[in-house]
Amino acid sequence: MGYKVSSSYKYWDDSVEQFCPHKIIVRDYVNKFKTVLEAAGHIFKGENNDEDLSEYSDDTIYYIG
Repeated sequence: MGYKVSSSYKYWDDSVEQFCPHKIIVRDYVNKFKTVLEAAGHIFKGENNDEDLSEYSDDTIYYIG
């Protein structure tokens, strides 16, 4: 039986470090993370493509998570 994994990100897609020649968005990280986890038999639940948590403080996000 796999783990249930949740992922959140606080900022919209253009607020991530760029380390490749093409533009990387947060969703790229989340999609890759989801692919790896699901391939290993885990259950992944993350935000939808149009969601972020920028309206919440870090303390609130930590408590939610």
